[in-house]
Amino acid sequence: MPPEKPNKRELRIRVDADLDIRLPYSEIRQLTGASLSPIGRIKRQKKDAKAAGTSRVDLDRKPGSGCIKTVRTKDFIEHFVKEAAAHATQSIRAHARHFMCSLGTIKATMNSLSLRSFVCCRQHFITNMAKKKRFAHAKKLLNWLKQKDNALTVKVFSDKKIFTVDQFHNHRNDR
Repeated sequence: MPPEKPNKRELRIRVDADLDIRLPYSEIRQLTGASLSPIGRIKRQKKDAKAAGTSRVDLDRKPGSGCIKTVRTKDFIEHFVKEAAAHATQSIRAHARHFMCSLGTIKATMNSLSLRSFVCCRQHFITNMAKKKRFAHAKKLLNWLKQKDNALTVKVFSDKKIFTVDQFHNHRNDR
């Protein structure tokens, strides 16, 4: 039977001890099974503690960190549903600020409840340069339409893509 995996605190204590005896990262990874990021993080904490004049490194997790779902409780979801109904035009980011949680938590809550944000985009996506070009082209078009020679011609304006009746040859179809 394989040995049991140590819990996260025991793993951090072991990495700390291995860093004290100056083992290289590769050996620490092989001995503990830890990835590079926690090893580097513990090494930085040790360096910062030494610079601050303390010898002790706090190896406990920060409050609220970890994979335990403490934010999306039943009370949180009920409160969120009430607030979302009351402030339907509020953005997802504003909800996250209001509830003092991450944007991902709000998105996950909305997905689990099958809710959507009804916030409209406030900005126009056309740049000022594009607006000026459109205005200049519109002026030219109106002047062209005012001329007598062009008055009898049939004009069709469409925002659809120009298509051809004959299909062009697609080499990918000949495989």
